[in-house]
Amino acid sequence: MTLRFTPSILVRTIAVSWAVAILGIVTFAMSVEPQHRRALLNAVDSKAQIMGRSIRDVASSALVVEDYGAVVEHCMNIVEGGGDVPFIVITRNDGFSLVQTAKGWTTSQLDGEWRPSTGRIASGAIRQTSVWPDEVYLRSEPLDYSGIEWGWIHMGMSLRDYDAERLALRNRTYVIAGLAILVGLCASIVMGRRLTTPIVRLTEVSRRVTVGDWTAKANEESSDEIGQLGHAFNDMTTTLQGTLDELTRARDAAEAASRAKSEFLANMSHELRTPLNAIIGYSELLREEAEDRGDTSSQTDLSRIESASRHLLGLIDEVLDFSKIEAGRMTVAMVDVEVPALVDDVAKTARGLVEKNLNSFDIDCAPSLGTMVTDPVKTRQVLLNLLGNAAKFTRNGHVRLAVRRVSAAGGDYVEFVVSDTGIGITPEQQARLFTPFTQADSSTTRRFGGTGLGLVITKRFCDLMDGSLDLESVPGAGSRFTVRLPARPAARAGDVAPSSVPPAA
Repeated sequence: MTLRFTPSILVRTIAVSWAVAILGIVTFAMSVEPQHRRALLNAVDSKAQIMGRSIRDVASSALVVEDYGAVVEHCMNIVEGGGDVPFIVITRNDGFSLVQTAKGWTTSQLDGEWRPSTGRIASGAIRQTSVWPDEVYLRSEPLDYSGIEWGWIHMGMSLRDYDAERLALRNRTYVIAGLAILVGLCASIVMGRRLTTPIVRLTEVSRRVTVGDWTAKANEESSDEIGQLGHAFNDMTTTLQGTLDELTRARDAAEAASRAKSEFLANMSHELRTPLNAIIGYSELLREEAEDRGDTSSQTDLSRIESASRHLLGLIDEVLDFSKIEAGRMTVAMVDVEVPALVDDVAKTARGLVEKNLNSFDIDCAPSLGTMVTDPVKTRQVLLNLLGNAAKFTRNGHVRLAVRRVSAAGGDYVEFVVSDTGIGITPEQQARLFTPFTQADSSTTRRFGGTGLGLVITKRFCDLMDGSLDLESVPGAGSRFTVRLPARPAARAGDVAPSSVPPAA
């Protein structure tokens, strides 16, 4: 599973704090700046209205008789009064205009914006004019006298103070924004650390608990959510520790019971083998004496006694081997073995079992296979168990033992393949095939007998010799067991040093 990169809680807390601070400042600036701008323009417009009234009072009577002196003098005083009014334009309805600037006054014929056609309503706006190079707040008021619509008074109000106030507001906003971001950053770092430090400590405690340090406890001093989390974590570890202790005691009891069971089985197996070996020996002796006397009836009975005793001895041997494996007392003696000779010995022993059910028996083992280091007794038992199973579950069919050398990533191996054309094994039966005291199903036990330990022991023996056992089967078509053993296994403690031994006769 690919893990996505996720920023730490501290980084995310700082980022959120910054985002909130910046968003708040931007919102504040966007809401305050237009209001401040309108307030400044209203102040400029109010000042223009006051000047407009004074000009209108002076010009109303003077302009009717075309006495411009008083008007020019009054306008000059306003324009030269500090630079707040760069120009004043008084326009008649016919376009004749008196233009007063700091440089002096002139007359001109002006049209367009100087003679509004939208009605005689006072208005004001920031704009660029033809009589002054800079933008100004142009206040236009109608000039009437005794009900006569004479013209217009236009006052260009300087935006110097307006621009300075806006710049000062912008600078104050930048300073406040910087301070807010800095304070937010510091506060987010402090709060983030107060939030993440307990989490980091809880993570460290959980790591210690993971490796088995049950003395590690989370901090429960605070009463907030982190403290509650620590309290819940401590309760959980206490419960887990109690559960683990119970499981440990149950495991120890189970292991002790298993060892006792294995020891009981081993002891009982030894106790049963002694009289059975005596029964087999006496049966052989009595059968030979019956043969000498020609007593065929007694020979048949004694052969049945011997066969049943050997069968029971085989079952007891399986139980004894399984008990040794369970008790961990099964060892291997690894020696050099001639593979063809070992296979020939196994074939001689198994041929009678295979042909008993009218099966054909085929051996494929090249004489050039050479030697391998293995435990010959356990290897022989593995092959005999598999061939015995193949013979038992196959009637009027074919059983085959094929041996070959193979190379794999781990080195050279000797592969023994036992195949048959018997009843086969279903996938459901294969799932429990290597479970102790279990056969494919109950009908198999009733029909063919057995303890259900043969394949379990075979699998355990393969594991002990660093090998493997694989199964392929088709119900109704037969089975194929593959035993793969290393030709030269790595040396292990307790193994017998390799030496050449002759195969069993």
